[in-house]
Amino acid sequence: MEKLKLINILNYSTEDYPFRESICDLIGESNLELLHEKFDYFLLEREKDQNTQFHKNFYSNYRNSKFEKLYKDFITGFITDMIGESVISQAKPTFRVHMHNNLGVGEFHKDSDYDHPIEEINILIPVTDAEETSTVWIESSPGKQDYSPINLKYGECLIFKGSLLTHGNKINTTKKTRVSFDFRVIPESEYNPSPHGSINTGLKFKIGEYYDFLKKEQNN
Repeated sequence: MEKLKLINILNYSTEDYPFRESICDLIGESNLELLHEKFDYFLLEREKDQNTQFHKNFYSNYRNSKFEKLYKDFITGFITDMIGESVISQAKPTFRVHMHNNLGVGEFHKDSDYDHPIEEINILIPVTDAEETSTVWIESSPGKQDYSPINLKYGECLIFKGSLLTHGNKINTTKKTRVSFDFRVIPESEYNPSPHGSINTGLKFKIGEYYDFLKKEQNN
């Protein structure tokens, strides 16, 4: 694998991976940018940033959905091609809805604060525009705290070391909801089972719980 920078932005084909359409089907909404007009939520904190009705729809309809197949195909194709080997991947991605006047992630953090393995690589994929106060803010190097927004369009994915870099959200003042999903992968050659587990799901950081093993496509 060619060594990745701490923060990377790559393009992928939305025709090959139509994530937006599949998420619209999954949550039963078509105008993602205006989801904030459906419900008025109090300012979301870390413990509740996965508890909106949109999150409930996403997770309850995820299994055996078109989106689940696209997600796994994207990892076994695009991601393993980028990394150069099979990966241990987050079994189910994390869904984000960053509404106007609210947060998508309840606090600034680096994933190792929550016992995530240092070897993890984070991938964030927006299915709407993600810009300025509606996107993720990341420091440029560990501990620097010089946060800046990572502006993204649909068809771009952000790849970064979230276990090392502190990142989070600002209150969204763009008047548009940002919808995205993110997940973590570990190159097969760097994987070691961990005794720790996710604070949100309670699943252990090992294959068969928090992670799946996804094999690199042979034709890549």
